[in-house]
Amino acid sequence: MPIISGSTCCSRASAPQKLKGVKTKPAGVAGTPVLADALGWVECRLVATLPAGDHTIVLGEVVDAGLEHEGARALTLQEAGFKYSG
Repeated sequence: MPIISGSTCCSRASAPQKLKGVKTKPAGVAGTPVLADALGWVECRLVATLPAGDHTIVLGEVVDAGLEHEGARALTLQEAGFKYSG
């Protein structure tokens, strides 16, 4: 399974096709694209966006969730090579 986290952190404006070539399937209430190889997923309804400096905090209400690969081992930040700076 490819690690795509680095390719999904860009804004939609700068990377409009960020899921191109990634296998997805429709799931949940609104048919939201879910990564086919994900262990699980959560679909949310947008409740509000809140300005926070140069970021925007998105507040959502969970409307659906699913577990796709029961018993599979989750990829951690450390295994993916990411580190928190602090």
